[in-house]
Amino acid sequence: MNQAFGYTRDDDRLELTSSVQLTRIMGLVAAYGWDFTENFHDQAEAWLEPVHQRPEGARLIEAASQGDTVFVYSAACLSYSATDFARAVEWFHRKRVSVVLVSETLRLAKNAGGNPLDLTKDLALEIFDRAMEGRL
Repeated sequence: MNQAFGYTRDDDRLELTSSVQLTRIMGLVAAYGWDFTENFHDQAEAWLEPVHQRPEGARLIEAASQGDTVFVYSAACLSYSATDFARAVEWFHRKRVSVVLVSETLRLAKNAGGNPLDLTKDLALEIFDRAMEGRL
């Protein structure tokens, strides 16, 4: 049976607390008609580590298997740069695990016919902002 996992991370740079992130993740999982399996939660200080080196991120990668789906509130929860984001997605891709960015799914759903390339643009802008603030 395929499982639906969540991944949240505390961070004062994120707009939403981890509990709000989890509520939105669980809402989307329910909208898909799936049962929520487990949430993996890392603390704020883990944000500069690649997801596979974070305590709960590593547990998530170990727990997820082919056919499972990982729901993450945003790219910022999963990574700190475009390169790290690509690597994180690759970790899951190797295991044939899908990754859903909840904030992007909700935004595209609100704007029916939204452009999927908006994700790339939004991630690029986020990385630019971090670089300008000296966080990269």
